[in-house]
Amino acid sequence: MASFKSSRQSSGGAIYLNGNIYTVASSEWERQPKKAMVVQGGIIIYVGSDEEAKNFYKSGEYEMYDLDGATVLPGIHDVHMHPLESGSEIGGTCELPRDLSPEDMIGLIKKQAPKQKGTNWVLGHGYSIEMMLKHIESGGRST
Repeated sequence: MASFKSSRQSSGGAIYLNGNIYTVASSEWERQPKKAMVVQGGIIIYVGSDEEAKNFYKSGEYEMYDLDGATVLPGIHDVHMHPLESGSEIGGTCELPRDLSPEDMIGLIKKQAPKQKGTNWVLGHGYSIEMMLKHIESGGRST
């Protein structure tokens, strides 16, 4: 992220310009992302146009950053993640398509089991938990 040069010392405030900032503050959020965001003391105090955000710079001590068209999703965090699996080459050894029934999954897992190298584990991924729950609710066994 490139910053604009400033002779002022920052007091912790930051102005982000020239971005695609998505908030859910209005019904038009998806079609009309905002361009600027102002943060002061770790709190977002403004989201809107570049021109309005620049007014904060005139009235206080802020560092300005050019987002260069980058996307910002303020306040949205993925709190359910699997960093080890996503960075691992062995994140999954058996792709289970979402539309597969539990019975078909068992067949696919049995087929993959002998192909595992150095382990007895088959690491399945991609299945639909909704499909599994519907299967159990309809009287199918819990696999």
